[in-house]
Amino acid sequence: MKKPTIFLLVVILVLLTTACTTAAESVPTVPEPTVPEPTVPEPASPTVEVELLAPVGPPVAASCVPNGSPPAPSLEDLALYTPNLESDWVKGPDDAVITIVEYADFQCPYCSVASQNLKALLDQYPD
Repeated sequence: MKKPTIFLLVVILVLLTTACTTAAESVPTVPEPTVPEPTVPEPASPTVEVELLAPVGPPVAASCVPNGSPPAPSLEDLALYTPNLESDWVKGPDDAVITIVEYADFQCPYCSVASQNLKALLDQYPD
């Protein structure tokens, strides 16, 4: 026999023997990971004896007491926060039921938002 024929027979023999194995034999199996069971620690036993105190009197029911009315503003406070009609810019009638005094910074973005809200309020309630 010639060498190429022997080589061809050996290759065919190797192919046949490897083809006869099952898929389960050729693929290595990976064991499934096991999750350990959570362990609950046992409660620690107290090392010091604690004596419970007996209640002194009858139980007191919780109560809610509202705050009192706020104090009336003094004349000094009114002088600080009363608008000066001669020097301040005023919008709306002089005899309005509610007076809102606004002092704002033109560069402050929050003052700008407050000014827009006050303008909408004045448009809604002109009197």
